[in-house]
Amino acid sequence: DYELIEGYGIKAKLENNIILAGNEKLMNNYEIDTKKYENEKNKLSNQGKTILYFAKDKLILGIIAVADTIKDSTYEAIKKIKEKNLEVIMLTGDNSLTAKYIGEKLKIDKIFSEVLPSEKEIIIKSLQSENKKVVMIGDGVNDAPALTRADIGVAIGAGTDIAIESADIILIKNDLNLILLKLRLI
Repeated sequence: DYELIEGYGIKAKLENNIILAGNEKLMNNYEIDTKKYENEKNKLSNQGKTILYFAKDKLILGIIAVADTIKDSTYEAIKKIKEKNLEVIMLTGDNSLTAKYIGEKLKIDKIFSEVLPSEKEIIIKSLQSENKKVVMIGDGVNDAPALTRADIGVAIGAGTDIAIESADIILIKNDLNLILLKLRLI
């Protein structure tokens, strides 16, 4: 028995045990103490890694850290976007330490961390209420509502089907420099 808890992780039932895999918020919602791994979480998050917790019933089993690698082309693309006096904002479900690390490396203007999928859409709506035009780039299930809400939704071709279906533009190659070409064409 398996359930995806959007923005948090997964919950499964296995031989009458509740199995959880996901972020710290998921563990907190099920009153599972994560303090045992606090030092490791902070150390790994400060290196730009996302922490996933695993628990069985109320017992935490352990953690793993995962990280996206930043492509060299991403640095170049963000630099070029900013040269056009466009603001670069990151909306991420990652914790604040991980988001800060990535944001500083990429010289992101503004960071929203620990954001649920529905909150991404709300943030975009708020930006639009300030008369800003919003281009949202995403690749996951969690990005679909925001891709739909944005003035222009851009999905990475290697992303999930729902992200691709929700977007106005699909980048076939995983290279943000292509967004500059697309924006010139619009």
